Amino acid sequence: MAAPALSWCLSLLAFLLPLAIPRASTAENDAHLLLHSRANISCVWSRDGGLQATSCHVHAQPDRRQFLCLERPWNKSCELLPAGPASWSCNLILGSPDSQTLTSADVVRMRVMCLEGERWRRVMTQDFKPFDNLRLMAPDSLEVTQEGSHTCNVTWTVPQASHYLERHLEFEVRTRSLDRSWEEASLLTLKQNQQWIFLETLAPDTAYELQVRVRAQRGSLLTWSPWSQPLAFRTRPEDQLLAGRRPDASSLGHILVGLCGALGLLVVVSLLVNCQYLGPWFKKVLKCHIPDPSQFFSQLSSEHGGDFQ
Repeated sequence: MAAPALSWCLSLLAFLLPLAIPRASTAENDAHLLLHSRANISCVWSRDGGLQATSCHVHAQPDRRQFLCLERPWNKSCELLPAGPASWSCNLILGSPDSQTLTSADVVRMRVMCLEGERWRRVMTQDFKPFDNLRLMAPDSLEVTQEGSHTCNVTWTVPQASHYLERHLEFEVRTRSLDRSWEEASLLTLKQNQQWIFLETLAPDTAYELQVRVRAQRGSLLTWSPWSQPLAFRTRPEDQLLAGRRPDASSLGHILVGLCGALGLLVVVSLLVNCQYLGPWFKKVLKCHIPDPSQFFSQLSSEHGGDFQ
């Protein structure tokens, strides 16, 4: 009888034990983290399921497993604000815009803390590698530095970009005339850190708009920045004298070289002919190939004294 009783007790204990242990929340958490600049991390947190908290914050500090954290201790936080259905967001500012708070090797321990009643509860913890999750800020300071009837040169800058990324930047540039949409705009890709572009084959006396975006070819998440604010410019009217034919630079160069060479030859010949000392010698050189007619017409030469004119 003891064995059946013991088996019945064990079965009852196995049924009641899960009820006695507090269950973890079945809601799924997801944090989308991106490094925008030297000291700005964008945080978007979403949660499937009800949230009873009245306030939630993101706390960030260096991973204590890194030896560098002892030399650069910091602890930052930002309040999560509603950004959509079951999602909250905030910008985590680690320092001044010009400061380089993070290094390319840093790992940041991110925690989501929510206030439920009178107690703060940790909802989520995630290790974040900033330089593996990059989305830079949109380029700014767009400026036209040179424009013509068919060409235009545009420059820009990348705000608050870390020096760790200088060799990894690439750009996309799109240009449209005002009668076209951005979806129809021509797209040009610059695979290097070239913060300017020279546009050709533009129509004269035409209004255009240009936008630029940037991304870093580094990390596991290659994300383009937002498009810059549109830069409006207008090409110059075409010169009416050159409207029919536009000689290129090589043709103009050949014409100038030919004119200069002909002019130089005329100057040299004139100096040699008119020079008091070089004139007779030069004339003799020019006439050296002409045969002497007196050798063939000796009688006429003696009658006229060598003058055959």
